[in-house]
Amino acid sequence: MGILTTLLGGTERRASPSIWDDYWYQPILSGAETTAGLTVTNETVQQISPVFAGMRVSAETLATIPLILYRSLSENTRERATDHPLYNLLHLRPNAYQTSTEWREQMQSYFALWGKAASEIIRDNGRPIELHTIHPDRIRRSIMDSGTVYYQILTRSGQWEPWTMDRVLYLEAFGGRSPMQLARNSMGLTLATERHGARFFANDATPSGVLQSPAALSDKAYKRLEETWKKKHQGVDRSHGLAILEEGTVWNGISVSAEDAQLLETRRFQVEEVARWFNIPPHLLQDLSRATFSNIEHKSREFIDFSMRPWFVRWEQALSRDLISPEDGSLYVEFLADALIRGDIATRYSSYQVAINNGWLSPNDVRRLENMNPIEGGDQYFIPLNLVPLSRAEEFIDIKATEVPSDNSAASASVRMALRAAKRSMNRRRQICEASRPTFQDIGTRIVRRETNDIRRAMKKHLRSLESFERWLREFYEEYSEVVTSMSLPAFMTFGELIYASASEEINVETALPEEFIRAYAEKTGGQYASSSLYQLLDIIENSGVDKTEDLLLERLDEWEESRPSKYSERAVWEGGSAIAKAVFVSGGVTYLRWVANAEACDLCVELDGQVVGVEAPFVPAGGTVDPQNGVTTPLTSSKNVSHPQLHQGCQCMIVPDAGAQ
Repeated sequence: MGILTTLLGGTERRASPSIWDDYWYQPILSGAETTAGLTVTNETVQQISPVFAGMRVSAETLATIPLILYRSLSENTRERATDHPLYNLLHLRPNAYQTSTEWREQMQSYFALWGKAASEIIRDNGRPIELHTIHPDRIRRSIMDSGTVYYQILTRSGQWEPWTMDRVLYLEAFGGRSPMQLARNSMGLTLATERHGARFFANDATPSGVLQSPAALSDKAYKRLEETWKKKHQGVDRSHGLAILEEGTVWNGISVSAEDAQLLETRRFQVEEVARWFNIPPHLLQDLSRATFSNIEHKSREFIDFSMRPWFVRWEQALSRDLISPEDGSLYVEFLADALIRGDIATRYSSYQVAINNGWLSPNDVRRLENMNPIEGGDQYFIPLNLVPLSRAEEFIDIKATEVPSDNSAASASVRMALRAAKRSMNRRRQICEASRPTFQDIGTRIVRRETNDIRRAMKKHLRSLESFERWLREFYEEYSEVVTSMSLPAFMTFGELIYASASEEINVETALPEEFIRAYAEKTGGQYASSSLYQLLDIIENSGVDKTEDLLLERLDEWEESRPSKYSERAVWEGGSAIAKAVFVSGGVTYLRWVANAEACDLCVELDGQVVGVEAPFVPAGGTVDPQNGVTTPLTSSKNVSHPQLHQGCQCMIVPDAGAQ
C-alpha cells in the first residue's frame, strides 16, 4: 500500500446504504450567464428537448449494447470470462439497486453532458464487488507534485475529501470540460427562444394592433376598453375571437405571425446546432427535414462509426484501467457494437452464405450470430466441391488456349509453364465468380424490386403530368445510385477479397487489398445502374404517345423484374472480377495482360483470345471493331475502351498476366 493510500485511509470499504442516498446524485446548481442573458447549467439544458434527446440517444445506445469481459487465450483466440466475478458486475448488476443497463445509462448521461463520469469502487480484498455512481459536480481529479493522481470528493459536510485512484472508476472526455458549458451561448439562445415563444403565445391578443378612437377617451373609458379587450382576446385560448368596437373606434392590425417572427426557423436551427454539439445525425433527434430514404442508412452507420465508437473506446479503456488488476492482464472489456450495425435479414443471410461456402464460418458460427442454438454437426467448415487444389487444377481445366509453342526449346517450355500457371489461377477465379453469382443475383433482385415498387407508387401520384413525373424520376435516380452502392458494397468487398487472394497468388506478390478501388467500383456500378434505368424510362416518355406511356412504363418494369437481376449479377462477377484482378496485377508490377476466352466463347471473344496489351492500353479502343474472320458473326463496334472483360453481355472471358508480346 503506497504512502498516499495510507494517508487517505486505504481503499477497502463496504457499501453502506446510509451513505448512498440522493445526496450523491444532487447537482451543484451553478452556471455562467450567456450572451442571451440567461444562466445555463447542465441541469437546465436538459429541459431543451433536442439536448435531452441527444443525451438520451447516447446513453440508451451505450447502455443497451452488451458489455462483455473477455479473456485472451492466445494471440488469435479469446473466450468470454464468464467465470470471473467482474463479468457479472459489468454485464448484469454493478450494485444492489441498479442493473448494468441502468447504471451505464446514468453514467453515460453524465458523461455526455459533463464530459466526465465517476463511480466509487467498493472492493473486497482488492476485488471490485460494487460500483456506485457519483454526480460529476461532486468529483474532480487532482495531481500531486509527485505526479500521483487522486480524486477529490465533495462530502456532505462541504469539504473536499481526497480519494485514491483505486477507489474510483473515472471516465473523462475533452479534458474533463463539459460540452454543454462550452455550448452555453448556443444553449442560452435556445432557452431564450423557447421562453420568447412561450411568451409570444401567452401574451398573444390576436387580432393584435392599435385601437384608434376618433375622440379622446376619459380615464374611465380608457381603462374599461383596455380591461375588456384583454379579458376577451388576450391569451392562446381567446385568440382570433370576435372583436366588438364602440363609438367609432377603429382597429389597425399590426400583428406578426410566429413564422414571420422566424421562431420556427430558429428552433429548427437549434436542433441542428445541438446535433453538432453532440456529434449526432439530426434524424436521431427527430429532425427529418433533410433525411431521405437513401441517406438515412448511411447516417445511421456514421452514428455508430463516428458518434458512438469514441464513447465505446473511452469506456473500454477506463474500465480496463480502473477495474482489472495487473495480475489479470489477459482480461479486457469490449462492447459488442456489431449488434448496432447488423444489416437487413436478406443482406445478412447472403453474407453468411458466402462465408459458409468459402469456409471461414460454420453453420453454428452463423447460428450464434443470429442468437440461435447450435445444431449437431454444425461446427464443421466447408469448401465448395467445385473448387480444387491448385496442384490438381490442370486435371480440371477446359479452357480454350492460345497457340502454345510445341518445340522443346527452353523459351517454349517457359511459355508453356507460364500459360499453365495462368490457367490454374484463372480457373480458380472463374470458380469464385460462379460461386458468387447467387449472392449478387439476390442483391440484384432486391435492388430491382425496391426500384420498381417506388416507381409504380410515383406513377400513381405524378403520371398525370409527364413533366412532374420526369422531374421526380431525375430526383429519384440522383439518390438511387447511392442505394444501389450501399446494398451491394458488402458483397463487393467480400467478393473482392477472394479475387484479390487468387490474383495475388497468381503473380506471387503480396499487394495491399485494393479496398478503395473496390469501393469506387461499387459506386461506379451504382451510378451506371441508375443512369441506365433513368434513360430507359425517359426514352419511353419522350418517344411514346401519351396514351401508351403508362402501359409501356409498366411493361418495362415487369421486364426489369424478370431479367435484370440476372444481368446485374453476371456483370458484377465477370466484369467486376476482371476489374479487381487487373487492379491487383497492376499493383503487383504486371505490365502486360493477355485476353483468354473460355471453351464456350463466342466468335467475337475467340477473335480476342490470346491478344496481349500493355496495362495502359485497351484490348478494344472506343470506336474500334471486333470482326470475326468466319464471315458469319456480325462485327461488334465498341462504344467505350474495353480494358478487360466483359466485351459484351454474356461474356465470361478473363485476363491473365503476360510477359509481353511474343
